[in-house]
Amino acid sequence: MSELSVVLVNHDGADVLPRALDALARNTSCEDFEVVVVDSASSDGSWEGLDGARVVRFEDNVGFAAGCNAGARAAEGTLVAFVNFDGEVEPGWDEPLRALLADPGVSIATGLLLRPGGEELEAAGLAIAPNTATFGLKEGEPRSAAPAGPVEVAAASGALTMVRREEFLALGGFYEPIWMYGEEADLALRVPGRIVLHPGSALRHEMGHASGPLRSRLRLYWP
Repeated sequence: MSELSVVLVNHDGADVLPRALDALARNTSCEDFEVVVVDSASSDGSWEGLDGARVVRFEDNVGFAAGCNAGARAAEGTLVAFVNFDGEVEPGWDEPLRALLADPGVSIATGLLLRPGGEELEAAGLAIAPNTATFGLKEGEPRSAAPAGPVEVAAASGALTMVRREEFLALGGFYEPIWMYGEEADLALRVPGRIVLHPGSALRHEMGHASGPLRSRLRLYWP
């Protein structure tokens, strides 16, 4: 059993997935980790020939929530991190999140989502609207506006989230009938512990074809 499993849900990511995997290989501090790629009906062969990753392949496009759940079930790590297939983690991204989850009162650990240059925030955690829609905190603000240390947030983006595998699966994982965005709020409202953002963990969206989390996630639902 590994300490950490990193799950990426992929759909037609031939142009971006290799960079995401390379960043994980270079920038993950944990020495005992594995990578699980859940391929959701890709037609571009992006799931083939992935060195250092196990692949769970679906012939149908199962979507983000179901893909994450399948990856968590296949994972062997005590901790599971969900990382966007079209983003690049920064060096040491995992260490602050693993440290947060050493506290049994924390159920979900998350980090910053950044624009491609790394200096503009896409989200510093998520807020939950009255209709349970989520939106990124401090979106569009400079990175310097991020919290100076760990802070509790209402919800965590599925683009960069770490959980305890057993707790996540015991809760039923992400609610699969919710196909877009709402699964993050749903999970946040069900976990027994706190959701904490650590600004020392970050993921950059480097892709010219996807301007942000909406278009990145749309690829997981519609070819």
